[in-house]
Amino acid sequence: MSRNLKTIDLPTQVSHSSSPAFDGGLTYDLLPPLTRRLVHPRLARFYPRLHHANIEIRTAFLDQSVEKIIRSKNKINADTKIRLISLGGGYDGRSIKLKQKGLIDEAYDLDLADVVYAKQKLFERLAKRRSLAIGDLPQLKTIDLNKIEEVRHILTNILTAPTIHGNEDWHTIFLFEGVMIYLDEEGDPVMAVTELANNEWTLDEWCPKPGLARHMGSAHLTTFEPQR
Repeated sequence: MSRNLKTIDLPTQVSHSSSPAFDGGLTYDLLPPLTRRLVHPRLARFYPRLHHANIEIRTAFLDQSVEKIIRSKNKINADTKIRLISLGGGYDGRSIKLKQKGLIDEAYDLDLADVVYAKQKLFERLAKRRSLAIGDLPQLKTIDLNKIEEVRHILTNILTAPTIHGNEDWHTIFLFEGVMIYLDEEGDPVMAVTELANNEWTLDEWCPKPGLARHMGSAHLTTFEPQR
């Protein structure tokens, strides 16, 4: 039920050009024919702004935060390649959106096995509708964030794998979206800030919102100071 709800929520909240999370119909094109009818902009405008408005806030914040990081890094070195690793992003199409804008060079979407399977079907449908090549889509990998060593192994392989860009400078952005409520241990905002500092990360933004996954923020390694 929650999967179907979110699949409908995403295109509902980004279907209007006035939305800060508007994606030009990209998420809408992920959907099967029947669902597209249910969330068509002419019909979706009558839906009450309940759960999908909450997702809209999160989507807009994360979009703006990621793009801010990319601009900051490009100010230092315009030739830097950008890699986006999304962990637990569900059916979000942010990776494709950023690749089409030319803002990132490589993308990985990591999630649970059933989500990865379903997302692969969505991407296949999108590729046909928009004539996208394999390189236009993020690489999908199965992951369970509760299994720390497996997560470490997968991320290490991604970061150390050779790329088609050779030895050029790479900057990697890790994006966690709505995952705290699915972890075995409950999240604590104060503990999170402390742990970031203990592991040489500096908190840049902290923005609470309504809903279960209510804490939003961005941070950077202390070895990289973003340009304001």
